[in-house]
Amino acid sequence: MSVFSIFSEKGNQKAKKKLTAQEYYLRLARAATAFKYGLILLLVVFVAYCVTFKSDEITLDNFKYIGKVIDVNSQITPSNGDVLYFDADDTNRFGLVRGDLAVANSNGVSVYMLSGSRLLKSNFKFDCPVVLQSEKNVFVYDLGGTELKIFSSYANVDTQSYSYPILGAAVNEKGTFAVISSERGYRSALFVYDEHFRPVYRQFFGEIYLTATDINEDGTELITAAVKGVNGENTTVVNCFSVNEEQPLYELTVAGEFPWKVSYGADGGFSLLTDKALRIYNADKECLCTVSFEGKTVSDCKLSDEFAILSFSPSSLSGSKELAVYSTENGQELYRAVYPKGLKSFEVLGDKVYALSASELSVFSPKEADEGFKKEVDEVYSSVLPVNEGYALVLSGGSAEVVYTTDSVEDTQGDGSTESEGK
Repeated sequence: MSVFSIFSEKGNQKAKKKLTAQEYYLRLARAATAFKYGLILLLVVFVAYCVTFKSDEITLDNFKYIGKVIDVNSQITPSNGDVLYFDADDTNRFGLVRGDLAVANSNGVSVYMLSGSRLLKSNFKFDCPVVLQSEKNVFVYDLGGTELKIFSSYANVDTQSYSYPILGAAVNEKGTFAVISSERGYRSALFVYDEHFRPVYRQFFGEIYLTATDINEDGTELITAAVKGVNGENTTVVNCFSVNEEQPLYELTVAGEFPWKVSYGADGGFSLLTDKALRIYNADKECLCTVSFEGKTVSDCKLSDEFAILSFSPSSLSGSKELAVYSTENGQELYRAVYPKGLKSFEVLGDKVYALSASELSVFSPKEADEGFKKEVDEVYSSVLPVNEGYALVLSGGSAEVVYTTDSVEDTQGDGSTESEGK
């Protein structure tokens, strides 16, 4: 007998001892049961955490949105040329809420999926509706009225009412928003709310009239433009406020001008539009450039983080429009073009400008030298609304058409396949 035979015999005994089928499945059943009860325990802990710490986020609207997300048909990218129809109204104003189209007019708000399905219809009366949007919601207020309503794709999630008329508002991507109104004994009042619609700051003004405001990305600061009379002429007053302090962080004035718009720009700077000029300032409040409007009439202006964009009507009666784009980083003029047949609408998304002329949609980056993307569209459309980098909507009073804005867009079909369509 070998010295190590005792070990080999024990190994052979273990090898011979095999589980029966009944024992194997019994062990498997016990493991599955333990796993099941472990998941149930984890679910109970998760629900308890949500109810305790996230109760304000648990709404019926969120459950509806989850249903939309898991609905395969709702995730299909619309095809180039798809047309969505809605009730025609001269007062229609448009916005986007989580990729759905919000249509606001004097009779209320409707929200449509781009496939054509209506998700929401809310009836109310606004004389002059204005639409703003954040990442999650669309904000509709009655300019000169006393109410602001906030909508998701499925519901009116909040309403703010004021004692005096609303004269302006601003919202950032996060959902922090500010409203310009007034209060008894004051010329103007500013009300600021966080993304959960809770008031976080207010400021009253006894000597100046607020005309415009904007909020920075994280909602901790806001900038205002106001006017006051000095020696019989208008003077623009710009203030910056922290939501944690009552006194302004800084103030600057521009004599002899009336303020129209103010907006945060690149790296903490801001752009100021008045009735006489566009000025771009850096974070140190130094004026980088001044664009005078002498001899021209400003038709529209868009101020974004990267660009300040102006459209001019020349003094002649030709009907042409001129578009100029300036960098908010250094004040440099990046782009200038003349549209002989006029310019109906333009918008900004990221580093792209979307310009709708009489019968053409053009998409270009002012920082690049190429002509960008151009597409002929029906003359019935009067405005443009970029959805993402792949496509935009051109809109009329009663319809919206999907226009692909790149040379290649993946179009997800109903059967789950994809096809690339060149332009």
